[in-house]
Amino acid sequence: MRATPRAPLRPRQDAHSVDIFKRSWEVYQTVVAHDSVHHKQLFGAIRDYLEGRPGDKLSILDLGCGDAGCLASIIAGTPSLRDRITSYTGIDASAPALALCRTNMAAALGGGGGGAAGAAEIDLREGGMLEGLAAAAERGERFDVVLASLSLHHLSEAEKARAVEAVGRVLAPGGAFVICDIFLLPGWSRDEFMRQYHADVYEVNGGWQGQDKAGKDLLWAHISNYDFPVELSHYQAAAAAARAAPGGAFISAEGRVLTEVFVYKVAAWEAPPAAAAEAAAAAS
Repeated sequence: MRATPRAPLRPRQDAHSVDIFKRSWEVYQTVVAHDSVHHKQLFGAIRDYLEGRPGDKLSILDLGCGDAGCLASIIAGTPSLRDRITSYTGIDASAPALALCRTNMAAALGGGGGGAAGAAEIDLREGGMLEGLAAAAERGERFDVVLASLSLHHLSEAEKARAVEAVGRVLAPGGAFVICDIFLLPGWSRDEFMRQYHADVYEVNGGWQGQDKAGKDLLWAHISNYDFPVELSHYQAAAAAARAAPGGAFISAEGRVLTEVFVYKVAAWEAPPAAAAEAAAAAS
């Protein structure tokens, strides 16, 4: 297993923040174990989509990767997918999360990956998603799949649009941008989202299972302070704007919804193949 060292994009976290992460991570593992936010359905759709991608090699960029536990699980459980992955690059602001990510992805890819080239490369980068995308574009890196799972909702509306444009600049021809996230339903405000989501966490069918009140309160403090979902149309508009810009990013304007349940969706935007990308570049 090869691992490429990278200099941190921001100062490493102190011991107090590590302790906070550990407590939050323990609570979140219960969320995953009880499938409170429908990880099985969402990541099942991601697995099926990635399996169906053309070509015998896949390079993956994972934005806000966290511990990558769910992605690692579907890779490990799907040899036909695992054996096509040539590289995995994860970006996250949390050093403790990246340490867990390395363990999870090394285990998932250890039995395969890399295609004919051998073991897949694991490259983990500490820092923000936008900074990481900018650095990747500056280096001329290209990825077959850019994945953002339950991460973009932490960005402002303007930052979300910047992220879509930046992703378009690091997608390989024929590549795909896959978003798995929470979304506003049509016509909802953030306040309405919070009202409905609060009921889901605390009340509906007894609220999220496996959590005591302290755990729910910890989750809700994070959700109410850091979650800023938008409608799917926001990403559609951002992709269209990115395509229309001078020297625009190569990404489809219309995202295809792969699955949805309650406020959760998985959607994919695809870049044109090489010939179409070259023609568009020549015309711009």
